[in-house]
Amino acid sequence: MISMKEMTMTTHTASTNNEALIRDLRALDAACQPGSDKHHRAIVLITACIEAGVNRGTDIVDMMVELGFNTQHIGKLLSDQTGDDPSRHHWKRNADGRRCMHA
Repeated sequence: MISMKEMTMTTHTASTNNEALIRDLRALDAACQPGSDKHHRAIVLITACIEAGVNRGTDIVDMMVELGFNTQHIGKLLSDQTGDDPSRHHWKRNADGRRCMHA
């Protein structure tokens, strides 16, 4: 399995590099597809978005819709998997509402 570090994803700014980020996310999604269901691929791709600096809920949903994911599925996934307990949640939310990885 390919790790996100191996994908050597670069930090992308909001509008100028969306195409580059989408291209990187499509490559990551393709690398995950053999043997991974859409739900688990979404978790990997959302994590990659957050690590690339796309960390607001609406921006994440927009990116994921661009990749062919369902708006409601991604919204629920973000809601269910964001929290302060790293044993239960993939991501947490800062005071300003931006999502980040657990330390």
